[in-house]
Amino acid sequence: MGLLDDLIIRAECSGTCKGLTFRYKKSVWYDDDGNFHLKESFRKLKRESCDGFCDENTDNRQCIANAFEEDIRMVGIDEIWGSMEFPYDLEDGCKVKLNINPGQRDYWTGYYEDWNYVINIADKPK
Repeated sequence: MGLLDDLIIRAECSGTCKGLTFRYKKSVWYDDDGNFHLKESFRKLKRESCDGFCDENTDNRQCIANAFEEDIRMVGIDEIWGSMEFPYDLEDGCKVKLNINPGQRDYWTGYYEDWNYVINIADKPK
């Protein structure tokens, strides 16, 4: 089985991986040269995110943190960022969760051919 297949099975079996949780931050400013700047960042919340080592009962290949980091190493953050799905109502200070959206399965092997990452809002700022 492929990595994504392992992740789907883990999700169905409700494994112990906490996944990845981030705090979304957005800043807009105007400088003295007349330029507008926009900065968006996703800061990993370490206490609420998996560190890649779930527990002795979970296969670490079934960890979303490991899958995400492996994808970044293999294809690069530019390609992953371009295919990510974001909610339209992200607000500064939102807590967001990273999930995997599986694509089509290969007819012959049964493995997932393509997938993308989805950002879902976990908690709105107060």
